Amino acid sequence: RAIRSARLFQAVGNMLPLVVRISDDDERSAEQLKLDGWREIEVLETWQHEAPQYFADDHLLTTPNDLDWPFIIRLVGEVEWQDRLHRDRAVLKTYADQAKVDWITAISKCPTRKTYALIRRDENKGPDPMWCGGFIAVWPGSEFDTIDLWAVRPDYQIADAQPYWWLGTSRQLLECAIVRSASKRLRAGTQETNIAARTCYERIGMKIMKRQRTFHK
Repeated sequence: RAIRSARLFQAVGNMLPLVVRISDDDERSAEQLKLDGWREIEVLETWQHEAPQYFADDHLLTTPNDLDWPFIIRLVGEVEWQDRLHRDRAVLKTYADQAKVDWITAISKCPTRKTYALIRRDENKGPDPMWCGGFIAVWPGSEFDTIDLWAVRPDYQIADAQPYWWLGTSRQLLECAIVRSASKRLRAGTQETNIAARTCYERIGMKIMKRQRTFHK
């Protein structure tokens, strides 16, 4: 059965669901999917910059060569994720958590991705890769760099909510990805319910370009 404006692909791992995404205004396909036993999980928004952005390159960053990947993988396990797998009550949290760990492990081994982390630096000893405030991984592109995965350690997410939000870890990670991007523009996907991420994107000049409804089976 053809499903208009849909993309279908098999999630990695036999214990994870199939996923379909359709345009948010495609009611015909949505009704058919529900009749066929698919369950609606979320609305995914695609955010992007319409024009190049420029920020000062003054963040405390490290490159993949300096990263302590085991530490970052542990950080992935500590973050409260809002992705479709964690939102689907039919998917065990153990499987959803492992999917994220597998994802960042694959990123660490991929030479085409660029990954940056905010770390603490000592004037005498240099960077301390064992202290990481957060990380961001992107796919470089000619028109946009696409955010693959980013996370802020839980105890630093609190600082991002303070009045001086623009000094927060989240914004620094996004700005650093832009500064090191050839296009100076980012593209990202996030759930419409992820207020923290949506606020971050909006405050660095990104806008919603597309909305899709996500279904699992």
